[in-house]
Amino acid sequence: QLAQNADLKQGRSPMIRNTPFVITAIIAAKAPSGVIVAQGGTNHGYSLYLNDGQLIFAVRRGGKLSQVAAKMPALPQGDVEIQLDWKANAEVEFRVGGQQIGGGRLPGLLTGMPIDGLQVGTDLNGHVADYPQPLEFQGRISSVTIRLK
Repeated sequence: QLAQNADLKQGRSPMIRNTPFVITAIIAAKAPSGVIVAQGGTNHGYSLYLNDGQLIFAVRRGGKLSQVAAKMPALPQGDVEIQLDWKANAEVEFRVGGQQIGGGRLPGLLTGMPIDGLQVGTDLNGHVADYPQPLEFQGRISSVTIRLK
């Protein structure tokens, strides 16, 4: 379980190469944009973030960016649990407050281990998605858990 402002170097980050995983985060957003968790950078990595109130999962594989956005009007006010499930078949499911709110399919799992580490609430060094770096989260991230499957 990770807290806001956690910054893990590559050797302490989850070994996500060719591995599906589930991210569970408890957040209270004060602004409609910001990174919840990011691991990696411009070559290999992922980022779960808000952009204009929309929940987005971005993945870079060999430098190529792919994204899936949740279909939702806006995040609820106050603490909310967000879950992202990236399955072995590369399908992505979003849940907010336990309810599925959409998903999609990415080209595949990460084929390489990201060189950049993992951050909670920002995306330092090379950024995964096309957002203004580091796109700091405004609000509270109570916890982030990444469970490898």
